[in-house]
Amino acid sequence: MNPRVVAAAQIVLVTTGVYAAVFALSKWGIDGSFGMLFHVGALAISSVGLCLVALAWEPSRIDALGLGLGPVRGRVPLVVMFGLAGGVATYAVNAVVSLGWIFASGGIEKNIGMAKDQEQTLSQFAAIPLYVMIPVVMIAGVYEDIVFRGFFLGRLRILMATGKSWVGDALSVVISSVIFGLGHLYQGWFGVMKTTVAGMCLAILVLLTKSVWPAMIAHAGIDAATIVMLHFLTPFVEKALKEVH
Repeated sequence: MNPRVVAAAQIVLVTTGVYAAVFALSKWGIDGSFGMLFHVGALAISSVGLCLVALAWEPSRIDALGLGLGPVRGRVPLVVMFGLAGGVATYAVNAVVSLGWIFASGGIEKNIGMAKDQEQTLSQFAAIPLYVMIPVVMIAGVYEDIVFRGFFLGRLRILMATGKSWVGDALSVVISSVIFGLGHLYQGWFGVMKTTVAGMCLAILVLLTKSVWPAMIAHAGIDAATIVMLHFLTPFVEKALKEVH
């Protein structure tokens, strides 16, 4: 069978299944901190499970998801170094793009309203204990990398393959990252932009290292650092926003 047709069918199957899981879990509702942990865990299991089902006829589903140990065997320190460097680079790129977005959309004063709109979300995050939030973001980061930087990026590279490999790779990075970003629409368009940019950085890291493992390390570091900073800085942010008129 034509590899492009197979890849397209696999993408449709997983996309449909993931959105169905998101819809079903949203109807279930999230009650309390451990409800959030259950929600993320259930979404992670169902999403990764769908990817494994879609790849059932692949010679190696693990390799197809970018989780094979071949590219990283005997290179653990190098993989960790790439992961940490990728995390720092992703943070830096996102900071530059975010500042550009803010100034292009009218500057800090015009974006104060957006910050105030997110104040309630910040308060909710700060109220959740770190021993719950850190596992939540770790689980979310792992399954997101497996699904978006493993499954989607790999299948899109087959679907988008052209005579010039860099064209297909570039399209695959952009499309998989946009799909990843749109999954964060609940954070508003600013959040979609940030997660799309982060997804592109992590996808490029996967292509450079030929493995999802460095991206998972980078993603875990980014999410853990963000949650810790939010937890401790949110009271100061709330106070600053209340003083802004």
